[in-house]
Amino acid sequence: MELKDCSTKRADAVEDLVAAIEMDWSTSNREEEEEELSHRNVAILGAATAAVEIWRNQMTTTVAYYAMLRNPLEKEDRKRERELYISTLTRGQEAHCISQLRMNKDCFDLLCRNLRNRGLLQDTRGVKVEEQVVLFLHTVAHNVRNRTNAVRFFRSGETISRQFHRVLRAINALAPDIMRQVGNDAPRGPVCFEGAVGAIDGTHIPAFVPSQLQSTFRNRKGTLSQTVMVACGFDLNFQYVLPGWEGLATDAHVLQNALARPDPLIVPRGNEVY
Repeated sequence: MELKDCSTKRADAVEDLVAAIEMDWSTSNREEEEEELSHRNVAILGAATAAVEIWRNQMTTTVAYYAMLRNPLEKEDRKRERELYISTLTRGQEAHCISQLRMNKDCFDLLCRNLRNRGLLQDTRGVKVEEQVVLFLHTVAHNVRNRTNAVRFFRSGETISRQFHRVLRAINALAPDIMRQVGNDAPRGPVCFEGAVGAIDGTHIPAFVPSQLQSTFRNRKGTLSQTVMVACGFDLNFQYVLPGWEGLATDAHVLQNALARPDPLIVPRGNEVY
């Protein structure tokens, strides 16, 4: 009887101990959950505060932008700043013009004069031919994005895009009169290149193509590009340009296509070679 009572007491003690441990464990888990919930709430509150701050900054910038558009003094300041920058490039130091537009000032003036005299470009109500050409050259020389030029020249993105494509069409129309192939009367190279009339080389231009076409435009370096083949004479003038081939195409394939096209690369007869 005493043994049975002792066993019962031990069982009760074990049950009490287990209940106490479970209570402590539950309390500990509850504290951890509350602490985790607290950290989560702090993170959510921080993210919400950051989002509100970003939204507030954007709204402030937007309001300031539209206020600047409505203010004629701000508009005049933007125009003055834009004209000063263009004048610095085209009328300032020769090195600045070459570094930013990839041509010297005389070449820039000649290009603008030809485009204007041939009727390919005209001054618009708010954009002169010189500014149109500067926008175009600045974009292609440095691979500058539309938004970057919009900020730099204080123009809308729509204006930048429209002027760029206008100059691009004008340059394409002007190209046949400037880029001409030469025959056997081409300037010859130095003695070490006896019999050569020029050089042919290719380059890769970054390309943005749909996903289903990316495999053919991925070059040997793993980037997406299109191949451009160029023939240049010893007078440093371009004679032939063939763009558009996929980056995966080999030089031999591009050259073969250049020789077989309806508008082919003309190779002089005799011993003269590129």
